[in-house]
Amino acid sequence: MLYFIVRPIARIAFGTYFRKIFLSGIENIPKDAGVILAANHPTAFIEPCVLACWLDRPLYFLVRGGLFSKPFYARLMRDLHMLPIFRQYESGIQAVRDNYKVLDAMSQALGEGKTVMILAEGNTRHEKRLRPIRKAVARLAFNAASQFPDKEIYVVPVGVNYTYSERFRSEVMIEFSEPMRLSEYRKLYEEKPPRALREFTQELAERLAEKVVIIERKEDEELVERLFVMHRTERQDEPLWPVSLSDDSRFRMEKAIADAVNEMDEERKKQLKEKVDAYWKALAVSGLNDRAVYRKRSLHIGHWLFLILGFVPFVLGYLLNYFILWAAHKLSLSKVERIEFQASVAIGVGMGFYLIYLILLMVLGGLLWGWKGVLAAFVVPLLGFFALFYWEKKRAWLQWASAKTVPQELKHLRTAAMEFFRPNVAN
Repeated sequence: MLYFIVRPIARIAFGTYFRKIFLSGIENIPKDAGVILAANHPTAFIEPCVLACWLDRPLYFLVRGGLFSKPFYARLMRDLHMLPIFRQYESGIQAVRDNYKVLDAMSQALGEGKTVMILAEGNTRHEKRLRPIRKAVARLAFNAASQFPDKEIYVVPVGVNYTYSERFRSEVMIEFSEPMRLSEYRKLYEEKPPRALREFTQELAERLAEKVVIIERKEDEELVERLFVMHRTERQDEPLWPVSLSDDSRFRMEKAIADAVNEMDEERKKQLKEKVDAYWKALAVSGLNDRAVYRKRSLHIGHWLFLILGFVPFVLGYLLNYFILWAAHKLSLSKVERIEFQASVAIGVGMGFYLIYLILLMVLGGLLWGWKGVLAAFVVPLLGFFALFYWEKKRAWLQWASAKTVPQELKHLRTAAMEFFRPNVAN
């Protein structure tokens, strides 16, 4: 019950933190069959939470066993469909032996046609790269296939990509690959299990690499991120609602950009970097941003009417809601050192704080005005959503208006960089 109670609340929380969640290829997840979703792991907790909120089926997870050390948290996580997986260096040999029980429990779930998620890299790191894939996915899949030889077990590679996972109102791109069938490896597994595990894991890694934005060299990260920004600027803005879209065009664009830089010879990459750096330095001097340069516009009467008429509800929504987000953000920064965990903690703490806050508002409203006061409490989050919408629109529109005169040099530098690079992306 707890899973289904928390799920819609978490969906609102994640739908607020992320401006857009792109989900492409969901139709590749087989129905009425045991499925393992094997995903990469660039952040802590966010990937399984997002999938649990937006998939049309319950999801079961394997998470780090150390989190189950306290009985209360262990019970809570089990109620949220989480099961522990232990590592010897963290929990000792006896705890690792308990993994066989968990493996059998997950295999049973797959045999019953349920969907299990495994973070295939085994650990999390805040980077746009794919780390070596562990054999845990293959072991679970073959174990389930052995226990239920008359049923097909599928593994669906899932690429999870973020624009900036640690930033509020960033975006997520999740790509579901075509499923891998265990039956295609069954004969090999019966004859040579180690080879079957190795080849299956290799295919999974190759499939995942196709669905992950990969910047191969750390020294290329700044260049690629700047190219991402410039190409995002030229895309038409998606509407505020709905939060989730079945669209892979953003992923394909960013994948193509990263791949083009990865494959570029050093001389051409050096020339590209010089052009992009020159534009970026000129931007810093001008005080403008890329959007203002590319999308110079004048505000019409409709823009000003919205900004004027919406100012009072914006202030109310901001004052009644912002301190919750501020407190969650500050707590995540002060208590969590690793960047991979900061967004997860901020979302979780913010969701908990806000639920308590909303309940207090409902109680106070009920004491003062009865049922009308209870219902009035729900105006507060609605004002919060309006304040968020107003803030984003105001910031974008004022960026246009601030660029009263865009120096021609800036436009020329931008055009030179984009024209130099576009053929590589197109190819």
